[in-house]
Amino acid sequence: MRCKRCGSIDIVLFKDIHRCNVCDSTNIIDETAEDIKQGDGLENKQYLNLMPKLWNPNAVANWCLVFTPIFGSFLISKNWKELNQAQKAKGSMVWFYVSIVILLIIVILAGIMPMFRVLALAYLVVWYLACAKRQVHYIKRNQINYEKKDWGKALLFGVAGYVVLFVLNFILFFALTYANVVKLPKSIIEESSAPVVTQLIQTQLNLESSCNSVTITDEISSGVYNAIANLDDGTQINLIINVKGNNLYINVPPQ
Repeated sequence: MRCKRCGSIDIVLFKDIHRCNVCDSTNIIDETAEDIKQGDGLENKQYLNLMPKLWNPNAVANWCLVFTPIFGSFLISKNWKELNQAQKAKGSMVWFYVSIVILLIIVILAGIMPMFRVLALAYLVVWYLACAKRQVHYIKRNQINYEKKDWGKALLFGVAGYVVLFVLNFILFFALTYANVVKLPKSIIEESSAPVVTQLIQTQLNLESSCNSVTITDEISSGVYNAIANLDDGTQINLIINVKGNNLYINVPPQ
């Protein structure tokens, strides 16, 4: 016997009524009933109709290495709905929204300091243990057979969601940088300053040298730095770099 509602075979007899021990449904199908005609394929069709259609939760977790736990939380929630577990589906959607916020924060932090990228992997592990693994155990514990859902549309939405997340990260990072909420990393300031210094010394100081690199020595105030320009002829020039949003303003004080 099998529950037509959730697909579980954990069926109990209570007061002469068969009930599903998982979802408490009384909509139970006897898979060995005599009215199923053998040999014409109808028994297989009925059996498939009893099974829920799910994405393999372990496969979902593996795809999260590419598409992040945002993608995985959504599919896990859809699986719970197919299993008629409304509360667990809502819980997975909480992970969906939490994942969006956390991954946006991680991307911003990684833009400031690359070492923060490891947080994305750590969060994936936490998400798997708290969200995906629960469904893996649920299906195994209740011996639920299921029909595997096609991955085509799911992966297409995953790619689209990844693009949207990238654009949102890009906009948020530069918006916060422009508002001076997030400072540009010194390495980016130094790298961006070198071609500007070359143009400055050639057009305003009438020098033929080029700037090989810029080294920030200290921060005078918020967004204002003392720096040294290293020219290709071996000389050095003192600079003052003022960062306002995404714009660099470079001043060459009297040497």
